[in-house]
Parts: sequence; C-alpha cells; structure tokens
Amino acid sequence: METGREYELRIRGSVLSFRTGSFRAEPGSALHSGIYNRELVASLVAGAVLVIIALFAVIKGVDVRGPHYIGAVAVFALLTFLVRVYVFYEEYLELTIDRDKGIIDLLVRRMTMKRYKWALGELTGVCRGLTVIAPENRDGIDIVKKISLQHGMVIPGFGESKEYHSVNLEFGELNTIAVFNTEEPGEADAVSEVLKKFVGGGSAKKD
Repeated sequence: METGREYELRIRGSVLSFRTGSFRAEPGSALHSGIYNRELVASLVAGAVLVIIALFAVIKGVDVRGPHYIGAVAVFALLTFLVRVYVFYEEYLELTIDRDKGIIDLLVRRMTMKRYKWALGELTGVCRGLTVIAPENRDGIDIVKKISLQHGMVIPGFGESKEYHSVNLEFGELNTIAVFNTEEPGEADAVSEVLKKFVGGGSAKKD
C-alpha cells in the first residue's frame, strides 16, 4: 500500500483502490483549519445546544441538582459525537479500478453518497492539471491580518493564492473527472504515475 499525506493507494492483483479526502480545489474556509477543526466546532455546537436547553429549564423553573449535571455531561458527549459524524463529517472519494472486470467505480461521499461507474475501455487518459485560486475579499483579509498581528498571532498561508495540482481521469474530450487535488505537486505526480501505469503503462501526461 502506498500512503501519502492526503491519500491511500493500494493495488491487489488486478484491483487498484484509491481513497482521499482531498478531491476538490476550492477556497479555504474563513474558519482557518489551523485554528478551528471539525472536533472543536462540533463541541461548540453541542455546547450551544446545552446552553439553550439550560435556559429553557431555568425558564420552566426546573430545580437543577447533581444528577442534572451528570446528565448534561453525557448529553454533551453524545451531541458532540453526533454533530461530528452527521454534520461536520469527513468528505472522501474512493476510486476502484478492476482490470479483470473492466470496471471503474467512483464513490463520492458528501452530504449524500454518489456512485459513478464506467467501463475501463471508456477511459482515454490520465492527466495532471493545475488550478490557481486567488483570495477574493482583500479588504477583509487585511483586517483579519491586522487584528491577528495586534494579538501577536500569525495565521500561516492566510490570504495567499493557492495552487492545486490535480489528477484527472479523462473519458473523451468533454468529460474529465478530478479524483485528487493537492497543494503538493510531488503527491499529484506519484498518484498520476501509478494510475497511468496501472491502466495502460507509460507515463502520465500533464496539462
């Protein structure tokens, strides 16, 4: 099995399996990943729900006792888990290529599961691409940078243009599917070379 920072790739006989959570090139969230993560945001949401429940209980005149605090801790843990799993879930893409069966199977998990299938013979190539995303709200970025500097905090990479190196499957001239996007060109090269050699030999071409 070959494992990169953002993907897992395994070849067993005539079957190649590839899985990644990095398959879209898009601007980063305002909640910078270096400060906020899914676990933290899920716990904040769970805490907010508990506060609302507590306020409702106070309004109703509930006499809060020890068991209520224990129950609150249990509810907080349960809510954090449910929000993390069902709201701030991990998006991922799974690609399976079976040479013996001649099938390409693509599973994308976002809000819902989507599955796509092609005959291996429909694949016309594996190519590399490049997408550059520039920040849009420069004024807002400058304000955030000034505030962070005033607090002695620097957010690495915030407000900079992002380059995403993609690995794409081509099904004819008008149908190109990106299966991997990364800021690391070396990882994109490694994935594209393995895919190209697996489906037909040779070196992966670049756009």
